[in-house]
Amino acid sequence: MTSTNADAIDLRNVDSVEAGQDLPAVLEPGDVVMLVTDSVQGLESRPVTCAEVLPTGIRFLIDQTASWVGPMADGERPVNIAFAHTKKNTYVSLTGTARIVREKPAVDRLWTPVAEAFFDGPDDPKAAVLDVAVTSGEWWSGPSSKVAQVVSLLRAAVTNAPESVGDHGPVT
Repeated sequence: MTSTNADAIDLRNVDSVEAGQDLPAVLEPGDVVMLVTDSVQGLESRPVTCAEVLPTGIRFLIDQTASWVGPMADGERPVNIAFAHTKKNTYVSLTGTARIVREKPAVDRLWTPVAEAFFDGPDDPKAAVLDVAVTSGEWWSGPSSKVAQVVSLLRAAVTNAPESVGDHGPVT
């Protein structure tokens, strides 16, 4: 399902959150996700740390001189964000559009002491914000305990019903 910036993302039935919770209920600033972008070589992935998580998107503090950022310099570009909470056996894949925000107030708002490892302070001209507006996504969730996982796998094997291993659905 597609959402706009005015809509909240609703991760239904994810066993780590209550039904009806939004994106910030399962992803927090500091979490590392895999960001997939397109380039002339094809799709490329890299780990990035979430600086801000909103009901309709995610913001990252990035080095705007990195080669993968170049194609986004001219406007919005499609991206995919994937993350996993393996201990909770919950997985989410989000699709959206990314744009670079170069204004200093945006960088200042997301600045943390951890950013010092990558930049020469918030005034570093390389520092920028990658703003991803999430437009759609899917989630997968299964039992979080090892015992429950084994039981659900055995049940699926015996009943020939692989859908009983876990839940899956759209991010709405």
